[in-house]
Amino acid sequence: MGEFSILATRLKELRTSLKMTQVEFSDVAGFTSTTLSAYENNQKKPSLDIIMDIAMDFNVSIDWLCGLSNDKNPGGDIEYFSDVIELLFKMDEVLKISITYEAADYGEYDVSDAALHFNNKVMVEFFSEWSKMKDLHDNGIIDEEVYALWIEKTLTKYRISAKVLPFMNIPDATEDNGGLPFK
Repeated sequence: MGEFSILATRLKELRTSLKMTQVEFSDVAGFTSTTLSAYENNQKKPSLDIIMDIAMDFNVSIDWLCGLSNDKNPGGDIEYFSDVIELLFKMDEVLKISITYEAADYGEYDVSDAALHFNNKVMVEFFSEWSKMKDLHDNGIIDEEVYALWIEKTLTKYRISAKVLPFMNIPDATEDNGGLPFK
């Protein structure tokens, strides 16, 4: 069963990156936590249908799950907050974005400059964190390596999809106060 060891590793990596228990993950995936444990411990081989379902449920590529790629989401679809955040980081590399963070009550905004506003609690939380870290980086208080590590950690933290929001105590997209606005 050695050929499935990378799949076992990637399943556990995916689950832990989402901060989900085996029970929570298996509930979303549609099989028992005992089965998930057997998959994660390389004691049981999942069928191709199950691998496909996991890939679709958690928006990861089958190639990544099977160890053929290191890119979890090569399609470039925006389904996770981290997908939007990664685009913002890429834009900042080219455009050198200036962040002005103001806490708001998700009401109307008075905008006189070119601006991008999110009426979403998760994105507002991200911008609060980013504005602090970007300021530390831009002022030379933290170096490129520390900033890169923070970016990597942040992308993992915000890899939140609609299916896992209830397990993370984050409102879903059906609520007015902002959940995942994608798909």
